[in-house]
Amino acid sequence: MMKKSIKMGLLAGFLLLVSYPLFSQQNLLNYADQEFAFKRYEHAGFQYEQAFAYRESYYAAKRAAESYSLIRSYEKAFYWWGKAVEFVESNRYDSLRFANAGVQAGKTVEELGIKLTSAESGKIFGQRPVSDHPSLGFFSLEKYNSTGTDYGLRTDETGVKYLVTDRGLEKQTEKKYLRFDIKRPLSEKELDGLNDRGYHLILVEKDGELKPAIQGPEEFYHASMPAFFKVGSSQEVIFTGVLREREDKLRLGKSSESYPGLYRAEVQEDGSFKNIQPLPFNETGAYSVMHAYVDKNILYFSSDGQGGYGGFDLYEVPILENGYGQVFNLGSNVNGPHDEVFPFVKDDVLYFSSNRFESLGGLDIYRAGQLGKGRTYLFDYFKIQIFGQGSAVSNKDLVVELKTKEGEKIALEKNEEGLVAGLKEGEYVLEIRKDGFVPQTISFVATIPDGTEKIKSIRLEPIPVNVESGEARETPLMLLAEDKIYFDLDKYEIRADADRILKQAEALLKKYPFLKLKIDSDTDARGTTRYNDRLSKNRSMAVFFYLKNQGIEAGRMDIAWHEESRLVNSCGDGAACSDEQHQANRRSVLTLLIDEKDIAKLPQGWNREKMSFQKLLQK
Repeated sequence: MMKKSIKMGLLAGFLLLVSYPLFSQQNLLNYADQEFAFKRYEHAGFQYEQAFAYRESYYAAKRAAESYSLIRSYEKAFYWWGKAVEFVESNRYDSLRFANAGVQAGKTVEELGIKLTSAESGKIFGQRPVSDHPSLGFFSLEKYNSTGTDYGLRTDETGVKYLVTDRGLEKQTEKKYLRFDIKRPLSEKELDGLNDRGYHLILVEKDGELKPAIQGPEEFYHASMPAFFKVGSSQEVIFTGVLREREDKLRLGKSSESYPGLYRAEVQEDGSFKNIQPLPFNETGAYSVMHAYVDKNILYFSSDGQGGYGGFDLYEVPILENGYGQVFNLGSNVNGPHDEVFPFVKDDVLYFSSNRFESLGGLDIYRAGQLGKGRTYLFDYFKIQIFGQGSAVSNKDLVVELKTKEGEKIALEKNEEGLVAGLKEGEYVLEIRKDGFVPQTISFVATIPDGTEKIKSIRLEPIPVNVESGEARETPLMLLAEDKIYFDLDKYEIRADADRILKQAEALLKKYPFLKLKIDSDTDARGTTRYNDRLSKNRSMAVFFYLKNQGIEAGRMDIAWHEESRLVNSCGDGAACSDEQHQANRRSVLTLLIDEKDIAKLPQGWNREKMSFQKLLQK
């Protein structure tokens, strides 16, 4: 018995020694993934390095490379992409990232030994470093620089200068690389304590000295990017801020997220900001609104709120004497599935930053077309065309009413242009009703009139009617075919393998114009639920805009997203799963739907069993 006990003890010890490196690496990866989800990329990169040292893996190397790419640490990113492409799991996209990182680190594509196709060459920036360009010169503004981070130098209406900095706020914290309590949500205060550096503040230069523009009680963790303008004779400012949570609102162990918002204040003679008020379209518990710039009393900003093209989009809204007009997205000519941020207007030309893949890396500067004429909210008449399911709807019994925000009716006149109204500056509501159709209500703002047609067409959708009973009902739809596409961790870009499936979906939707597509997206369990909600939404939006850009009508697609609530396996929070297991949950489920009355239009050989897109195309 004693010998047996000794043997069992030795066996248990051996198994512990063998499994300990794997256990340690998985804990490191779990912790690194959480740090990555919290966007603490420098610390996450270090943890992935530690995990790679325990056991070399493609996942650890790739994630380290991605972490350092996101903080523009080009040398480290180049080193770790080089490690990642050595694994058999790597793909062509990884090789392009490696080449891009090499160029950013001062190498040439020829030195790296990578042969690129003509299409791929356009995705790799650079024949030479930007700093060597003969038409560019770079000069340091020593007067405003420090050992910290300094940026956003701006001048107000009176010539006073402001900048954003974290000087004097640096925090160096000791962090253990192995954590066993990562399942517990972190409070906002705890998250603040885990940052390597302090938050940023706005400094104003007055009498040769730099001092905080926001004084008094510490309301904000972070303040940046002031935008100055005048309303009448008074000077005002709009800036980005992250509010400091009140201690009595925080509960032990309860997760709290506070997103950046925009705040408006009066600028005092000493340059300080007083009477600070939040803008009405902030939603600091759900998404970010930030990066203000004001030109001719039009506010431009970036946000990752709902209804955009993915990531951060650029928006504009008029600043009125008694509030704000309607918020408008600047559209697909400016915005895309990546991040568009830091808007700036000069001579009616919009400049902005974006992390689109074809750039040098990180945020590059882009220029859009001229603004001014043709702004959506500048008009003094509009033309209305009413459509229903592709054909003109009879004007008989059609009710069109224009009202002020307070409900006062505005007279409409009919001429060869359509329906015409002379409007004063203000907010209006257009209502269109017809029996048998879903009513439409459209809100808009009129400011400086320019006589440009703005409301071009309004589609009235018929209310589905059950022929037998005459009662309104939902159109019966049945599942025809289903496929899935997959995404990389924390990404919503369309991968090459997903592109093939989406081209099949496009072909089917164009071949059978009576089909509809439902887009449902999910994430794995890593990251917070709120973070995953936004990520799954961005995945659905990426699919939606991919197909919309190929000519598929928006009305034929329905989108939904479910964050991490529909896991296909047991890889929930804290589970020790491989990346392959997590990958199964990073998906969009694409479902082709058909109305039962259209089944006869399908080709012969179709049956009621659910098919893949490829199989349906072969019918």
